[in-house]
Amino acid sequence: MNTRDRSGFTIVELTLVVLVASVVLTALYSVLISSQRAFSMERATVRTNQVMRAGMDVLFGELREISPQQGDLLSMNDDTVTLRAGRAFGVVCEVTSPFPIYHLRVRKIGDGFVAGDSVFLFADNNIRRVGDDVWVPGVVRSSSVSGNCGGDVSQVVQVAAPIAHMTDSVSLGAELRAYKSYTYGLMRMYFGETYLARWQPGVGNYEALVGPLDPDGLSFVYRDSTGAETTNRYQVRQITVTLRSSSPVRGLDGERLADSLTTTIYTRN
Repeated sequence: MNTRDRSGFTIVELTLVVLVASVVLTALYSVLISSQRAFSMERATVRTNQVMRAGMDVLFGELREISPQQGDLLSMNDDTVTLRAGRAFGVVCEVTSPFPIYHLRVRKIGDGFVAGDSVFLFADNNIRRVGDDVWVPGVVRSSSVSGNCGGDVSQVVQVAAPIAHMTDSVSLGAELRAYKSYTYGLMRMYFGETYLARWQPGVGNYEALVGPLDPDGLSFVYRDSTGAETTNRYQVRQITVTLRSSSPVRGLDGERLADSLTTTIYTRN
């Protein structure tokens, strides 16, 4: 009776295979975990940067348009700023009635004017002199779309102004600006995160804009034309804004990922 040879793995060989496979799987798992952690860190960093850039875009757009000399900067603090923000703009192409109720035909640029808008109307007074030019405050009593100015859609606007000026002080080409007052600062949301927000002083209407930011993630420094810090809101010529944001994701050093963005914004003078 012939006996056939039977081949197979010994215990030692199986043990070696298991050990090698364990080492390979452990290495692959470590690479996977490291890659996932690097991806999470990169995603958190990108998100943090995007939040700060978006917040800076909002503040840059508003602060770049204000004129502290003309009173657009209403109040300034280390972590909040209150300003008069433009919301509509037009150019006068016809004046049919002077003070106290100006009847104007205006070529609107962007959003139109509506009744109740607070506005400033440019009064040139003597066209040969610059020092007597002023912005006359007023309130829109009524407005309607009617006709055109140079081919563009126009509005007929009635503006009640409390300050009298010469009959010819508001002439063709004068600017009419509507504005609202806003405070920009940080607001803690109901779910615990802090957002850049704005609201109308004395009115409320809080509006979350960009976030999340750190609880102390917004600061302002106000400087005059020489670059020196100033507390006089009429002398402000540049505003340095800093935004700070962090992520719950932790870096290689075990600390939470955090970054900041600082920009100096020059105001309209």
